[in-house]
Amino acid sequence: MCVDSTTMVIAAPELSNPAQTTQTLVPLYEKVGLSVRKMAIPGFDDASIAVDAWGSFDANVGTLGGDVNLAYIEGLTAAKHVRLRLGRQTISGGTARLMNFDGLFAEVRGLAGFGVSAFAGSPVARRFSNYTKGDFTAGGRVFYSPSVDAQVGVSLTHISSMGELVRQDLGADARWHFARDWTLAGALLWSLPEQRLAELDVGPRWQPFQALEIAAGYRRTAPDLFLSRNSIFSVFAENSRDQLGVTATVQPTTWLSLLGEGHAIWLNNELGYDTGLRALFHVGRSTASTLTAQVHRLSVPVNSYTQGRIGARHTLPIGIGVSADVDVYVL
Repeated sequence: MCVDSTTMVIAAPELSNPAQTTQTLVPLYEKVGLSVRKMAIPGFDDASIAVDAWGSFDANVGTLGGDVNLAYIEGLTAAKHVRLRLGRQTISGGTARLMNFDGLFAEVRGLAGFGVSAFAGSPVARRFSNYTKGDFTAGGRVFYSPSVDAQVGVSLTHISSMGELVRQDLGADARWHFARDWTLAGALLWSLPEQRLAELDVGPRWQPFQALEIAAGYRRTAPDLFLSRNSIFSVFAENSRDQLGVTATVQPTTWLSLLGEGHAIWLNNELGYDTGLRALFHVGRSTASTLTAQVHRLSVPVNSYTQGRIGARHTLPIGIGVSADVDVYVL
């Protein structure tokens, strides 16, 4: 069994409306995790439990908060060919789009690399989410993985709220590590009720050695289809967003890491761009102290901004981390 706990205190001024006065908030956050592995349960080859939760308290204003991110029990049976997971969990891959839900997940891996997975339950909105995704979800994925270097799958996800359809997507995804340095991946999502493309993402990744990685890609999304069909926000979202660009990560020395990216963006067929550069410095002989410098420029039709950021972090020998960040936006 493994138990971990993280405590964090943040102090920041906040503008209070409508009085337009500033008050200082000093919330205390506590994050707790629990993991139990190799449990002996009759009928299962292996079983485990995972819990991840957090809580907050601000004595200055007397507010309480908290949420449970994960809380599930998982087991492998039938000579580890069947995986069952029950509780609050996160499902990723295919049309699920990294979704949290309360319910049951099952996966069966057969011979010759074929497999099938299915899930059903109730979607869980994030603590600070702007809208509820629905009250029922179900879906599944059929996949074929001839080796650890390749996999292709077809999936379907359904979400409804009080009997009304929220989202229903059919998709296909593939990944192929076809050379020592190259990986090609892609995914496609098709909205069945709207009968149009919801998302297309494809591109190669090249890593000639450990200190350098370059990823190129093209992505087309329909932002209005990422929202609930019954959400008022879907009316104001763009119908199409295309993005084409390159991201490069390089670590020339042990004390310096660089990340640069540049993308051309088309919003409803109007051209814009998104560029950025980030430098991460490891101060001293250990990684206990880091300094980050970052600049980011986004320019799209009728809107743009430039962001500059400087951040520092230091971990004391007693395990307490101290950090400071300064962000400046020019609109």
